[in-house]
Amino acid sequence: MQGYLLLLDVGILAYLLIKKDERKELYAATLCFTFVFIQTVEMILFGPDYLSLYGSAITTAAALVLKNPALGVVALVPLFLHPSIQGFSEVILAYFIAQMYLWIYGGAPEKARFEMRRKSVHMFGGMLILLFLWHFYSYAYVFFFLALLAILIAVFSRKIFFFSWLISEFERENVFPAKGAVLFLIGAFVGSTFGRLPGAAGIMALIWLDSTTTLFGILSGRTPATEHKTWEGEIVGLLFGFAGELALFPPHLALAVSVAAMFAELLGDLLSTDDNLLIPIFVGAISRIILGI
Repeated sequence: MQGYLLLLDVGILAYLLIKKDERKELYAATLCFTFVFIQTVEMILFGPDYLSLYGSAITTAAALVLKNPALGVVALVPLFLHPSIQGFSEVILAYFIAQMYLWIYGGAPEKARFEMRRKSVHMFGGMLILLFLWHFYSYAYVFFFLALLAILIAVFSRKIFFFSWLISEFERENVFPAKGAVLFLIGAFVGSTFGRLPGAAGIMALIWLDSTTTLFGILSGRTPATEHKTWEGEIVGLLFGFAGELALFPPHLALAVSVAAMFAELLGDLLSTDDNLLIPIFVGAISRIILGI
């Protein structure tokens, strides 16, 4: 059932991206962030093996019901088929998270808005990779190869609509198309060679620490840490990264892994190395050393 609900998420996301609406990027970004937030909270509360029967579909519904009630009702069907207090709690939380996201977005400058949309899609992709890696670790090599192949085909042929559209709309200007996605996959693949848990830790660091460091650095950063990073962004990113790692580790190990991820991000900026490549590899290696495996 969980797999079908996740496919429902992806299908509704694709619908949002395909429909002719000038705000579709914002709708999709709101959906992506809400999904990642709810899934992370569930993993913190119930452990990394937990994948809610309701979480993905309800998160989708809560994000969509803001602008498309009919589609939201369709996504809520699983809740009505299997009603529970937890399910209704999730949809209420997801609704307020989506509203909060839109509120922050409305008051942000244009540069920050673009980064919010871009990072939200990256977070969504990262969470899908993390879930697949965690639940189907033995097939990780096949998954990474096929995902990388699809992205490269989309870059060079522009024939895979969904991937091609994501690349054109959510990638920074003046960089190689899909550079971030390609390096993300390579970094996650190398990080996963240290083991399932170290690999997941590196991806979680990219999802929360890297994304929030960039966003809060743009929104409120004042004190430079490196050429492109600020201490305000790093501190906020460390807090979010720590919260994310709590889904995988006890608090003392989550803090150690988060500090390692922050160090890797600062080091990457100093060495002009892409975060998407360095963080999952560095965090994966450090996590394996910390765990002693």
